[in-house]
Amino acid sequence: MKQIGIEFELLLLREGPTRQPDVDETPRAGEAPEAFA
Repeated sequence: MKQIGIEFELLLLREGPTRQPDVDETPRAGEAPEAFA
């Protein structure tokens, strides 16, 4: 992004034993892969 001139702030998110997942990517019943890809 720096190469094309876009400013951004790096977010350092780390997994740990006390940290829950930020997103649940478990497929729902009957959900096609194309629906969430």
